[in-house]
Amino acid sequence: MSHLLTARPPSRRLLAALVLAAAFLGLGAPVAGAHAGHEGYLPVVDVVEVSGFLDPVLVGMMADTLESLDPSETVALVFQVDSTASVVPDSEILRLARLIVGSEVTVSFWVGPSGARATGPIAQLVVLGDDIGIAPGARLGSFGDPIQGVAELGALLATDALADLRDATVGYDEAVRRGIARPAPVLLEQLAGVPGFEVETVVGEDGETIQPVTTTRFRQLDVVDQFFHTVASPAVTYLLLLIGMGLLLFELYTAGVGIAGAIGAGCFLLSTYGLGVLPARGWAVALLVVAMLAYAIDVQVFGRIDIGLLGHGLESLGLDYNYTQNTFDAWATIIIMDVWHWTSLVVLLCYSGLVAIPEVYYQAARIDGASRWAVFRYIQLPKIKRVLLIAVLLRFMDSFMIYTEPFVVTGGGPGNATTFLSIDLVQMAIGQFDLGPAAAMSLIYFLIILLLCWVFYTLMTVSDQAVSATKGRTN
Repeated sequence: MSHLLTARPPSRRLLAALVLAAAFLGLGAPVAGAHAGHEGYLPVVDVVEVSGFLDPVLVGMMADTLESLDPSETVALVFQVDSTASVVPDSEILRLARLIVGSEVTVSFWVGPSGARATGPIAQLVVLGDDIGIAPGARLGSFGDPIQGVAELGALLATDALADLRDATVGYDEAVRRGIARPAPVLLEQLAGVPGFEVETVVGEDGETIQPVTTTRFRQLDVVDQFFHTVASPAVTYLLLLIGMGLLLFELYTAGVGIAGAIGAGCFLLSTYGLGVLPARGWAVALLVVAMLAYAIDVQVFGRIDIGLLGHGLESLGLDYNYTQNTFDAWATIIIMDVWHWTSLVVLLCYSGLVAIPEVYYQAARIDGASRWAVFRYIQLPKIKRVLLIAVLLRFMDSFMIYTEPFVVTGGGPGNATTFLSIDLVQMAIGQFDLGPAAAMSLIYFLIILLLCWVFYTLMTVSDQAVSATKGRTN
């Protein structure tokens, strides 16, 4: 039977209770001795997950694990890797490299599960391991410039198999073909290939299955370290920064110190920890601060020509801009705001579609000498066509439901130039308190939007099917 143990740092109270119980019963030393002297006792295999940026917390855990390895107890150490960058000094990476090379215990790296990435300094450490496995869909490479000292330890990038991976990555098939890593679709197969890891075949109703015999011990960050490791990730850090500044600015416009101010201060302080760990660019942080300050100021301060900074600046340049009196300026302002509002979602959708394109298409394009425009025209654009369809459909639906931008900026003016049906419905329901006609018009509006979206989607899918059928007849 398998023994899957998860090594988690116990609480102080629980640890003290265990120590006292062991001392009282006098069983601490005999148990250890019994295991050491038992002929059938099997050592353990430690598994450490390396996920996210290599920050001081994660690097510290990796170093502590390597330094605490006992050859009489641990048969191997397996690092499960999914990391793309490092935010620690090169000296820390060099320290890990020396611990890996000088370890008396087998150090194995598994780039997995599917979709995992091992690039940058972590990739330099991976190739120093005694055993390397990779899962389908994972990628390894993009070593970058070798860290001084690491290259000498493992002759990094000196072999023919790794010579072209300074700025490129290889997938599952290519890594196995070159002999860089062995196939390991799941963690159990990675463990089964580690020297000293024993398995047994169990015959059951569903046939023969392989079960691990060697004890597997998963080492994890404790709750506090995991928290700070998460805070130090770029997405979380900048999200906390924006939330913190937004809530603090909101608190400045309200009387007293409330919950929003306390939460904002906490988020801002946590973001400073992440900014201190991450290689933040000063100009990027400055842009975020300016953006939040602009957010705190009423939009009319910038747009109105009589009191605004933007309007006055455009007037000084000879441009007549006033969205409160000019219909064209009002429409241009709303369109720009709406486009900016949806840019992030569309970019994320397009990025997800581009990431999903298999690497083999790009390899074939490089072999054929295709230009960047050809790659975009014949590979990327056709592959993300369905993603773009979803993005266009969402924008199409939102164009009928626009409300926030015209209501906040123009209020439907000048006159009724930007009074959309959504604004008219709100004025009818709330301003005039005609709930019945407003509800009826809302239902009709909804059915119109539903019908138009159905027609739009049907036309797009039929067109896509026609193109596919034409290609099939051509082939």
